[in-house]
Amino acid sequence: MQLNDTKSALDINETTEFYENVLEVWPTDDMWHQYSKQMIEKFIKKNQKRLCGTILNAGSGGNIYGLTDKEMTHVDIAANKISMFAKYVVSNIENMSFENCSFDSCICVGSVINYCDAIKAISKISKVLKPNGYLILEYESSYGYEYRFSSAYKKIAQPVYADYQGKKLKQWVYSPYYMKSILADSNLKILKIKLFHIASGLNYSCTKDIIKATSYTKYDSILCYIPPFCLHANNEIYLCKKL
Repeated sequence: MQLNDTKSALDINETTEFYENVLEVWPTDDMWHQYSKQMIEKFIKKNQKRLCGTILNAGSGGNIYGLTDKEMTHVDIAANKISMFAKYVVSNIENMSFENCSFDSCICVGSVINYCDAIKAISKISKVLKPNGYLILEYESSYGYEYRFSSAYKKIAQPVYADYQGKKLKQWVYSPYYMKSILADSNLKILKIKLFHIASGLNYSCTKDIIKATSYTKYDSILCYIPPFCLHANNEIYLCKKL
């Protein structure tokens, strides 16, 4: 399924302008997204030994997530978020111009993939990864409880307007089954999965109170192992290996 419906396509210029003008990609006063960042950093740290050699930071936003920047190449649509690094390319992920098999590993986190055509973006990432290279990918799921009263809930791929830094920002949400099939088709094998924003998503769907909902993240460590709750995480993060 290619995401080429012009009525629902994202406006890359609008997204670029937004991220060029925000001061922080992970604002410190936004506890929901601070928790997301914390979970991403923990997952990356736990799998840090796999992320060796040349690293592609796809959709960097200026963040290195605890990794060394020495062998990292930053890619982002917002030039002012990455121009301070020694190695950077201003591009969206779908149109990266690196040669095939250029990188030993890649991180694509911060729900960057939700602003892309997932098929094109993951296919491109796979091409620029070397055989046996590793990918850490994080995204927002259409199965997340946050969307359970919306038309996006459990859809294969659906555009939504997400509240972020006081703006309704358009993005895609994807089903886990769809994402897993794309990864498999791109010769990327999932080795580990981490789920988060489960109870918080459920609470938010009922209360629409982001502060109250974020306090429920403490239950994630339990619910991520209990069906059916584990099927409805708002965010999923994968460690993958290119075959």
